[in-house]
Amino acid sequence: MGQTWPSQIRIVIIVIVTVKAKAKATFGTTIGTTTGTTIGRRRWDPNRKTRMVLRLAYTRESEVRMGTLKGVPNWMLDNVKTANELDDDDDEDSHDASDFVQDMRHCVDKAMSTANDKDSSLNFAFSCKAPPVIVIAIHNISEQFGHRRPPSTSATLPMTPDFVKKIERYYEIFPQGSCQFEFPKDLNKDPSPNYHQLEGQKIIYLDWNLCHPDVILPCPVCAYNVRNGGAASHSDSFLVHTRCNFRKNQGSLFPIWNFDGSITWCAVMVYQCQHCEENVSGNDGRLLNMLPPHVSATYPVLPKYACGGFHLHKDASRFLESMMKTYGNGDMVSNLLQQSVGIHYTQKAVSYLSKHPSRPFMKLEEFTNGNWPPSGATLRRLFESAEYSPLNIYGYSNFERYTRECQSVTVVETESIATDHTFQVTNAYGNKEGMKAMFTCIKAPSKEMVAIVGVPSTKLQDAAHCLKQSCIKRGMKPSVISTDTMPHGEEFWKELYGEDIHCQLGLFHLLTRIYSTLDRRSNLFGECLLALKECIYRYDPADLKNVREALKAGTLSNEGKQYTDAEIDDMQRTKVFSRRYSKYLKKEFHSAVQIQSNLAAWIENWDHEEDDFQRPVFTYKTADATTNQYDKISYVLDCMRAETYTAIPAPPGSKHGLPTFKSNRPESMLEKFHELLAHYCNIGCGDEFANAIIMKGWAEYNVTARHRYYCMRKRSANQLEQLRALDITPTFLDHSLLHCINEQSRDLGHGDLFSNYEKPPSKNNGEVFLKNYFNQQVERNKNQLFDKDSKQCTCNECKIPAGPPTEIPAVPAAVVEDNNSRLLTCQLTCQMDLMALDGTSTATNAVTETPPMQVDPPRRRQTFGYCFPFHPYRCDDLQNYVKRRQAGEMVRGRPPHSFNCPTKSMLKGWAPVD
Repeated sequence: MGQTWPSQIRIVIIVIVTVKAKAKATFGTTIGTTTGTTIGRRRWDPNRKTRMVLRLAYTRESEVRMGTLKGVPNWMLDNVKTANELDDDDDEDSHDASDFVQDMRHCVDKAMSTANDKDSSLNFAFSCKAPPVIVIAIHNISEQFGHRRPPSTSATLPMTPDFVKKIERYYEIFPQGSCQFEFPKDLNKDPSPNYHQLEGQKIIYLDWNLCHPDVILPCPVCAYNVRNGGAASHSDSFLVHTRCNFRKNQGSLFPIWNFDGSITWCAVMVYQCQHCEENVSGNDGRLLNMLPPHVSATYPVLPKYACGGFHLHKDASRFLESMMKTYGNGDMVSNLLQQSVGIHYTQKAVSYLSKHPSRPFMKLEEFTNGNWPPSGATLRRLFESAEYSPLNIYGYSNFERYTRECQSVTVVETESIATDHTFQVTNAYGNKEGMKAMFTCIKAPSKEMVAIVGVPSTKLQDAAHCLKQSCIKRGMKPSVISTDTMPHGEEFWKELYGEDIHCQLGLFHLLTRIYSTLDRRSNLFGECLLALKECIYRYDPADLKNVREALKAGTLSNEGKQYTDAEIDDMQRTKVFSRRYSKYLKKEFHSAVQIQSNLAAWIENWDHEEDDFQRPVFTYKTADATTNQYDKISYVLDCMRAETYTAIPAPPGSKHGLPTFKSNRPESMLEKFHELLAHYCNIGCGDEFANAIIMKGWAEYNVTARHRYYCMRKRSANQLEQLRALDITPTFLDHSLLHCINEQSRDLGHGDLFSNYEKPPSKNNGEVFLKNYFNQQVERNKNQLFDKDSKQCTCNECKIPAGPPTEIPAVPAAVVEDNNSRLLTCQLTCQMDLMALDGTSTATNAVTETPPMQVDPPRRRQTFGYCFPFHPYRCDDLQNYVKRRQAGEMVRGRPPHSFNCPTKSMLKGWAPVD
């Protein structure tokens, strides 16, 4: 204690307190009689502390001489380490990982060498679906923490010495709150082809009682029965563990397809309800949806995609959703996954051969073991099941969300709408059953679609029910209506929306009726069409003057080119001028009298004009088609009740300083949407699949249009400072999720996290769209539920007088689950006494979406599997088998399945078949 240290040397002593390592190493135990091999020569613990050391620091390196330090006790000098030794000590964790790699590759190589040995205890690994290397590795790891514990719904784990020892080993591989493990790299110069396949491979051991010990697992089958008015719940409606699929079926592993083409193999615990005795897999989507989000996020699959004989990683499922909207690209996703498998294999082979190994790498067939990505048809079925699955955080399906969002679009008196028919999209339905067209309606200036319904004809009476229901349930009251048939149907619109409605004929349709009769092969077609447009409208003189001045000053050219007046006049006669500069110019219509006079002069000037090849630009139909439009000219003119343009100031730093003008005329917006609508889905799809794709595209289009309109209004008022690139695409497409998050945040007293979003309706108002509307309209036409004179719908739903939005009871076929479903499942998760939930479910809360699983009345010790996650749930053979069993008949053998049952292919049932 009285020792004096040399003043010329400063010594910093850092004492690192450590805990003595246990005598028995984690991977130092023998794996029973399985392989007779000890994994790890010392404890493999990435978080292990280093032992106590003394670190010496000196002021001058020239004075650092270990032997010349005077006054330093020898017992300290014995523990002094050099810089290299300290670095080696800091890298001790890597040595532990290296020990694990060496021991694991030794076990795998030894087991693989006995592939042809029938007496080998690991012979089962070569008959499994997963590659044998992965099965052997998971078997060796799981033996390290294999244990037995009594089945219990309690969240408290046993505290016996043996269980504590085993669970410590489990948490060293799978940290608490995690269920994934990734095999480390092999730094050996002579790599093993077997372990090289394991490098970077992720595995999952999903046992909720171990990774989240404080979570109680509710039974999703009992919850479904309670929510839908079934039998009273029971205090035993909770899950207890039975056996892991890997142990029960000797090497059975569950595949998760990743976005990069690799497979994460899962060992999943199977649970059983103490009340209904239904078996529920630990990765069942119904169970995942009932767990708290921070718990269910441990498993990297979205609940609505957690069904069938394989799962898609959440990244892969999001990519699938983005690709399915256009043409239903299930085949494209399947092909990309297949190519990713090849890329993954070639990268493994290249990295292995670059080490100059002594043994060859395995073939592709051995590497994949016959596991290839699901087909495009399987992915489409999976996507359709996910779209109609209610396993979302807000308690209803994506299709229901799309429907509610489209029902929330309203039209006020200062806005206008446009209607039209489109035909190409009907080819998406494999069985159109007489559906001739889709009736579409759009609002301006926000460009949101109001309605899309299938109709048997283009008559107004077939769309009257849709329009009347939108007035009753959404309070639609537009000031301007633009159609392609005006003035035909003017009385219909005035009776529907009132006498004050201003009826318009779209400029696009007026021009189309005339220029479609011109000869496009004539070299004079472009010049004749430009003259036709000048007969009807002109550019605003002030705007045109500003554009011409900017062109002459060179501020509108990227190269700074300055145009002359003659060059500008010549450019105005071409498409280039309109394509480049029309956004800076407003269009003004001439008066009706002047337009008629201009068209008469246009006919006189161009009727006999021919090009250099003596081809006239006029056909025999052009003059008559033009004169037939004289009485419709007044319907083309703009109405002062609706704003025609929205001006957006030039961005800061703009050279020309010209504002841009966004047109609010709805007919051109509707024609652009028809082009998008034609690309949704693919030809010949099923009704439910086509409905899901089109509704998804429609809802996302509305969100995008609303976002752009919001940004445009903010830009016009100079109140938006974000990058202009962010004005095009919205950050969030699921506003129901934003609303649900805001509600949770408010409940905790934290306030809203999102402000600029459209609050979705709390209930479905009963409006139907697409093919569903067509099916109902066919029945209405059979019953002649329309007025032959006014073309208005006369059904009972349309007899309610139009007015402000009212709460209308939904039709029985469209009754949907309300927002209490999510609260109900949360209560079931948190409460041990489920009797308190009795009576909370009523007929109005019934779910119309296809349930994830048809639940039969609970029968003890008789559980049957399901072949489909949607109706009819079982194949014909299995359904007959179940009926015979329930009728008390004597049946023998295992439950049969039809020849084309999905359980015999990649897509297995929602629940395991016992």
